[in-house]
Amino acid sequence: MSTLERPSVPASLRDDDWSRRNGFLEGGVERPVRGLLPAGALDAPGPIALRADLTVAAAVEQAAAEGALGRTPLAVVLPRAGAARPHALGDVVAATTLAGLRALVREDPERAGSPLREVADPALPHVGAGQSADEAWAALGEFPAAWVLVDGRVAGWVRRARLDQGRTPEDGP
Repeated sequence: MSTLERPSVPASLRDDDWSRRNGFLEGGVERPVRGLLPAGALDAPGPIALRADLTVAAAVEQAAAEGALGRTPLAVVLPRAGAARPHALGDVVAATTLAGLRALVREDPERAGSPLREVADPALPHVGAGQSADEAWAALGEFPAAWVLVDGRVAGWVRRARLDQGRTPEDGP
């Protein structure tokens, strides 16, 4: 390649929709997801992350120690050395809640020794902080919430009810 040639940029990086959906582009849309969340909600280190190889008992202990609230989504992540929050989307393999884990152990105390990856719920869908509420709502499918990405990392989450508040009235359910 001569010094005057530029390397080609992958098509995905030229695609505003892809960039917005993965949290790399904000602006240019009405009612973005970030605007529906409390101030600073995406500035924290991201959702509490529990390693997929933890036992359910250890996951409950860690979640409680980190201040998890009952139905707040918790990220179940690949056990990578040195991984820090916020996690890359590819490291988030499932989701759970503290309330769900506690109920599981209450119903079947032997599950406390099960690996978290075996009992966690499927991973939540993801939306970008710069996506419109309408686009984000459509991305939820049947899920009650979605991870919110900033620069390709899971920076937070948003519930369907919050997205409902920002939708265009003529969109309907």
